[in-house]
Amino acid sequence: MSEQETAAPVRCRRALLLTVGTGTAEQLEATIITPFRKSFEEGEWDQIVLLPSKTSEANARLLQERFGQFPIEVRPLRLPGDEDNADAAFRHFDEVILRLLAKGFRAQDCTADITRGTKAMTAALALAAINHRLGHLRYIAASQRDERGMVVAGTERVDDVEPRIIAQRQDLNQAFAFLRAGNFRAAEQLLSADPPEGHLKKEIRFARWAAQFWGAWDRFDY
Repeated sequence: MSEQETAAPVRCRRALLLTVGTGTAEQLEATIITPFRKSFEEGEWDQIVLLPSKTSEANARLLQERFGQFPIEVRPLRLPGDEDNADAAFRHFDEVILRLLAKGFRAQDCTADITRGTKAMTAALALAAINHRLGHLRYIAASQRDERGMVVAGTERVDDVEPRIIAQRQDLNQAFAFLRAGNFRAAEQLLSADPPEGHLKKEIRFARWAAQFWGAWDRFDY
């Protein structure tokens, strides 16, 4: 057996991006440290990118200091108030993801944790992740909450979701745009894979049939 045959398979490099909120100042251990530890430890990461606002940057630096065993970098939003500006947050997160991809990370090996931060930050990171077709969206759910509705420390649960349905809808919309423009071959190629089970399966099959039929007619191949 050759060395090439016995060599261990190369592990894909994985990255985790997380928005960072302010937490509760007097309860940072419960509202920041413990939940982030849960997400850090759920997976093997070659790069962890914390995405705080200017207000929550101190929390991100605290996490970077506390969890020195992880490859953490901090990329705060540029200006105070950007945490409530979805456009500004999206531009920043988009640039961070592009930087990761330029470093050789594959989109499917990146996870975006949208649990914390403002609603604008959560929406912006989710949109940026979907735009770049990252492999997973992550949310830290809770099995228990206290009387205030706060997560009970230690009951956190990591939920990873593959946004495949959203990607399928994007491809389907693009395929219909190609069909309207008469670019039947492009539509057919875009929908070349068999659609998985789901509510878009019939639409995808119809669009692929239309691309094949109209494409054959357009080429006088009938």
